Amino acid sequence: MKKSSLILLIAGLLSLIVFIAPPPTQAQATPNPPTLLSPTNGEQIPATLTGGKAQPTFTWSIVDGIGDWRINIYNGDLSVNFFKTLPQITYGQSYTLLDTEALGFGNYQWRIRARYSGETTWGTWSAPFAFSVVPKAPVLTAPANGATITDNTPTLTWNNVPGNTPNWQVNYYNGTINPFVETGMTSYEITTPLADGTYNWRVRAQSLNGIWGLWSAVYTFTVAA
Repeated sequence: MKKSSLILLIAGLLSLIVFIAPPPTQAQATPNPPTLLSPTNGEQIPATLTGGKAQPTFTWSIVDGIGDWRINIYNGDLSVNFFKTLPQITYGQSYTLLDTEALGFGNYQWRIRARYSGETTWGTWSAPFAFSVVPKAPVLTAPANGATITDNTPTLTWNNVPGNTPNWQVNYYNGTINPFVETGMTSYEITTPLADGTYNWRVRAQSLNGIWGLWSAVYTFTVAA
């Protein structure tokens, strides 16, 4: 074969290789993370379900062109580390935990990331928000709100709340006294006689793992011994 023919053959083969070579893969576009809306950063969510659990609803801002969201809910030791992919067409910008996903008393964080419709690459995670699942506020029962009583060592009582809450904190106060006391029962007898006057009081629960709950509404009573 002549040298010129060989050169032409090689050139033809090279052009064929160039022709059939696939184009270089281009990086997929990824969306910016959304803005987290609720639970807000630092929010306390009351456990209203039997066993002291909560099913919060998570919401975040819209990002145009999104196909899917990816939510991650976790705690400090990662004994809870929940991931779930949420199609935009189904969930929009919110997700409520299912019964099987309910969270017990504790401190958690959550975050979101997204990917565009038709893409496989996820965007960056949002900055996480922290929240807590805490014992719900108890309902005070006696003395009734606004009651006038003649007993200057009254017994304060309240309803139980869902979950294992072995400890309670009671706060009764006026302009002179403001004690915080703890008890393992849903009642507390004031043993130091109260002077005549009007008092406020409130109660909150503490879970077995040390999470303090929400304060009850404040009730008042008047001592007229």
